[in-house]
Amino acid sequence: MYWLGLLLVLLIAIGLLGCSDNAVPPSPPASPTAPVVIPDGGQLLSGYSLENAPYGFTVPADLKPTIKIDQKNLVTLGLSPADGMLTHDYLMRHLNTMGFSVDGSSADSLIFHDAHWQGALTVTVETAALTLRLVK
Repeated sequence: MYWLGLLLVLLIAIGLLGCSDNAVPPSPPASPTAPVVIPDGGQLLSGYSLENAPYGFTVPADLKPTIKIDQKNLVTLGLSPADGMLTHDYLMRHLNTMGFSVDGSSADSLIFHDAHWQGALTVTVETAALTLRLVK
């Protein structure tokens, strides 16, 4: 089951990475100078040792990541199904305050974006993954 979960996380990451004609990934947007407002029960995604996470993007506090991928143009946080559902509920409440729009959602998945990032969260009975891909 562990390998199935790891495979799911990697497939999500690869799917969001997509194909690009550009050999050079886009530059991350400049960090705004405005202070970040972290909702109660939240913490910065960068607080999970993801240095390339979008500036000001928050997730529930006290998650226990199962895997972390931290690249300049792709950030993934693997989670347990319980942490995945907690993250789903948290993001449904707070994505708009972080400047993100929800493109699609179901009881166990989300697709969202802002001016620079595309994101997805998928939760299964074995695993979950939150992935953000820099697009501009």
